[in-house]
Amino acid sequence: MLYFKPLPFTMTQRVGLLFIVAALWCSPLASAQSVSFGGTLGANLSTATTSDDLSTGIRTTVMFGGVMRVDLPGPVAVQPELLFSERGITVSEGTGQVNYNASYLEVPLQLRLQLPSVWRLNLFATAGGSFGLKMFETQSIGGTLETQVNTNTSFYERTDMSGLVGFGASFEDGPSPIGVVVRYMHGFNDIARTIDEQPFQESGNVFPSSASLRTLTLGVYIGI
Repeated sequence: MLYFKPLPFTMTQRVGLLFIVAALWCSPLASAQSVSFGGTLGANLSTATTSDDLSTGIRTTVMFGGVMRVDLPGPVAVQPELLFSERGITVSEGTGQVNYNASYLEVPLQLRLQLPSVWRLNLFATAGGSFGLKMFETQSIGGTLETQVNTNTSFYERTDMSGLVGFGASFEDGPSPIGVVVRYMHGFNDIARTIDEQPFQESGNVFPSSASLRTLTLGVYIGI
């Protein structure tokens, strides 16, 4: 009897694969529905909740990528995205400040509900989930003036799973629709890796032993 050993995927990675498959499934669905493509650019304001009661400050980073909207019957649409998104935290418990950054390839999959228009603004709300695959990390020290450091240490887990809710408005005037959105991302899984020796132990600004990311995104949509 043949025996196939299952791939060593964690539950978060399995759910993430489902998100990717669902996003790809929207492509053939788009051929039978009204579909539009666009781009997005914005700023992430991210921090984390920790089990260590550490003072984790807000880290301002960037996100950008592509967006597809597939209109369904009624005021509902499916909106998959493919984003490059930077997130992170700052720790200033001891001497100075250490900034821990992680860059993700993210696949948000959302339902978009069209709300009643106000004046010339088309209001909408979004809700769904997102799977993030970490691409690389960087660390820096300092506040206003930051200095990059190379610790050769990985602090973040490979994957991140989050829930999303958002509210926005689009402007239909002009050659292409333009919209603005405010979106909150709530991380579900623990993104902190187990680290035997913290490189910033002497300054007291260690990475938390357990953490879940929280991110507020201020973004612009073009084309949808």
